[in-house]
Amino acid sequence: MAIVIREPRCEDFPAINALGSWLKDNSSYAGCGWSETKIAIFIIQAADPESNVYMRVVEKDGLVIGVFLGHVIEYFFSEETLGQELVMLFKPAHRQGILKTVIRLLNGFTDFAKERGAKEVCAGITTGIAGDNYKKLLNRLGFKDSGVITKRIL
Repeated sequence: MAIVIREPRCEDFPAINALGSWLKDNSSYAGCGWSETKIAIFIIQAADPESNVYMRVVEKDGLVIGVFLGHVIEYFFSEETLGQELVMLFKPAHRQGILKTVIRLLNGFTDFAKERGAKEVCAGITTGIAGDNYKKLLNRLGFKDSGVITKRIL
């Protein structure tokens, strides 16, 4: 029952796509549409060692139970860069006992962003369905509150 964190492979597409689609359907993004093409492109980009896309698959007993996706991009106002977590999600039935895995994913992405010259890493909650203690964990890992995200659904 070991949990493995690894780089994605093309054959992971159906599992990653299903996880992401589930998240979209069950979160504040329910009305936002879904693009399988975008997911496939992220998987391909993550396989390129020169890419600024970071994706990791979380596997338990050969089953994909989670995924992390982030990227390193320029600030809108300069040519400096930041690491931006886009999504971290786990199948609901596999969320117990994943604290160490979540920490490893966040630290792995932080290292990835630092290697690419990022000035900071941003991670947060925008789905409305994160676990109750995720923000506390982020703060314990050195992520500081830096503002507010609000949404107006149109």
